[in-house]
Amino acid sequence: MRKTLFVLWVITAFLFSFVFSESLLHIGIPSLRVVTTLDGIITSLDGTVIVEKQELQPEEKREYRVVITTDENNNIFWKSRKNKLLTVSKSGIYTIFTALSGAGYIKIDLGNKLYIEHLHFGLGTFTYYGTLGVQ
Repeated sequence: MRKTLFVLWVITAFLFSFVFSESLLHIGIPSLRVVTTLDGIITSLDGTVIVEKQELQPEEKREYRVVITTDENNNIFWKSRKNKLLTVSKSGIYTIFTALSGAGYIKIDLGNKLYIEHLHFGLGTFTYYGTLGVQ
C-alpha cells in the first residue's frame, strides 16, 4: 500500500511539474475559417462551396483556437496543433511562428491583437483569422 501511494505521489509530482513548467505565450480565438483545396474550391466547415468568408460559431471558436506555449528551455510549441515545435521571426509589425515540420505558421499583429493561422493538409490549406486574448 505504501509503495502504491509513493508511486502515485511520484507520478502526480511529475505531471504537476510538467504541466506548470510551460508558459503560455498566446491564445487566439478564431472568428472565421477559409479552406482551399487542390481544385481551387473554397469550402465551409460542412463542405459546402462558399464565395465569402464564413463566421465561426462559439463552439467552433473554442475548438479551433490557437495556443502557443514555451517550455523551461525557451522552446516554442504550437500546443493546439499536437505540440509542433515552432521558430519565431519578426517582419515589420508582425511576429511569425513557423512550424519546423512545415505544417504551417501563425502570424501575429500584437498592436491590433489580430492573427492569422495557416495550416497545410496535403496540397490544401486551412486559414483561420481571429483575435488574440485568453478565453
